[in-house]
Amino acid sequence: MAEIADAALTLLDTEGLDAVSFRRVAGELGVSHMTLYSYLDSKEALLDVMVGRALEVPELTHPQGDWAQSLREVLVEIHDALVARPGIAQLIITTSLDGPWVIAVRDRLVGLLRPAGFTRSQSVDAISVLVNYVLGTALVEASRGSGASPRAFTTGLDLLIEGLHRRVEDSASG
Repeated sequence: MAEIADAALTLLDTEGLDAVSFRRVAGELGVSHMTLYSYLDSKEALLDVMVGRALEVPELTHPQGDWAQSLREVLVEIHDALVARPGIAQLIITTSLDGPWVIAVRDRLVGLLRPAGFTRSQSVDAISVLVNYVLGTALVEASRGSGASPRAFTTGLDLLIEGLHRRVEDSASG
């Protein structure tokens, strides 16, 4: 499956999303497009596999050190992957994706917040805010450059994480 995703990502990177089709990916792999149907049942499944492959994040079940630093590192990694492949960010925004990678990434990020005292609901809301920030900044940077200092993204990310930290502390003491 990784070989299929990589071929599709290469097409996305070089020719754009319109070039990604079963026929084109199969051609890149030197197989019949019907061969791909034995692995994936639709173009939507292909797109989902592409995004999952592009956003593979490190295993976070046992984060080392501070939750905020671990969260920051993963989000910076995701941001960098999206800036390098803006077509992936665009797919996430415009396509309903539901592959196993969605659950894996969400669960890993939520897993960083729960031990820090966030409720399940707070964790889900926090991840939603953070992912929207990462997606938005990645799309802007990919289309026109950062527009600010090289630290602009991480400064904003740090402010969001600090705000979340204060919010969970306030709810724990209130």
